[in-house]
Amino acid sequence: MCNNKTKPECYRYGVFGLSAGNKGVVEKIKPGAKLFLFDFQLKLLYGIYEAYTVGQLNLEPTAFGGNFPAQVRFRIHKYCLPLPESSFRNAIKDNYQGSKFKPELNSQQVRNLSSLYRPTMEVLDGGK
Repeated sequence: MCNNKTKPECYRYGVFGLSAGNKGVVEKIKPGAKLFLFDFQLKLLYGIYEAYTVGQLNLEPTAFGGNFPAQVRFRIHKYCLPLPESSFRNAIKDNYQGSKFKPELNSQQVRNLSSLYRPTMEVLDGGK
């Protein structure tokens, strides 16, 4: 999850972060795991990213003003256009409680989401 303040920090520090209370969720993330970033202000899901470290506390202690210390380093797995929530909601419907969803995904949900993404034009034309 991110907003217009935390999203630039994700990219600047190269980490996604959650609160310390989510340490257990983040510690389950292993290198190679596919990751997605939901901007809850714009209601867009960005992806597809890939973890390249295990999740742990304070990889970048100053990121997010220290508010989201359960972190994982990521890289871009595939350059894709973001998905509006209306497009991906059905792919993770079991995670929804009302208008909010639980961010931890199972492998089938990751496959479902991944299949919805389309590469950006930059990738299609070889970056020319």
